[in-house]
Amino acid sequence: YENGIGVEANLTKAGDWYVRAALNGKVEAQYRIGQMHESGDGLERNMKKALVWYGRAAEQGWPAAEYRLGQVYSQGVDIAKNDLQAEIWLRRAARNGITEAQYLLGEMLFYVSIPPHNNAAAYMWMRAAASLGHVKANKKRRIYAIFMTPNQLVEGEELFLDWQAERKAKASTK
Repeated sequence: YENGIGVEANLTKAGDWYVRAALNGKVEAQYRIGQMHESGDGLERNMKKALVWYGRAAEQGWPAAEYRLGQVYSQGVDIAKNDLQAEIWLRRAARNGITEAQYLLGEMLFYVSIPPHNNAAAYMWMRAAASLGHVKANKKRRIYAIFMTPNQLVEGEELFLDWQAERKAKASTK
């Protein structure tokens, strides 16, 4: 119903079908319901409900839902800004290879006072995003390096190498 393939497009009916699938544990449907509640397309616009559905999908390891939760909490989109929740969800999405999450997490760790403030980790996430093709991340990483101590730079590189090894190990088990 959403795209009108074989039937007339109808976002309200699509929302109903997504809800049925989501209640049966279908993670993609849970994420899509979150999007629909956030936008108001096919379902009532309701950010609290969107967060519930994004949360269900994220708890099942859906990286796009983890990233969206991190974004929403970091920006305070129709809810109170919550840097701690933003970091938790962005870190999960970043570890799952979402380059935009890596970039945003790097920015948060460098600029926002998330205890503990960690320049080495910020550098590492920018390096990770750059290694996966994020254009702005490499420039940011070089800027961060200007403000870091030599020990922080070494730590950031070590964290990156650990992340890279973890990523390769994860890929080889698939």
